[in-house]
Amino acid sequence: MTVKLRRVGTSNTLTVPSFIKPVASEYQVFVAEDGVIFYVPKKNDQSEIERIARKHGAFLPYQY
Repeated sequence: MTVKLRRVGTSNTLTVPSFIKPVASEYQVFVAEDGVIFYVPKKNDQSEIERIARKHGAFLPYQY
């Protein structure tokens, strides 16, 4: 499946396909060294989020 990046106001948006059921209303966003974008439910504690991000090679903290 492919989704397109869309411009909404001043933000870029990636659509979540309907078969993916979100488990949280807020997510932290990370970008891995290879450009992979991934979302971690914010309901996890910060140390768990950082552990997951490091495991996947994400930049910590993410620089805008």
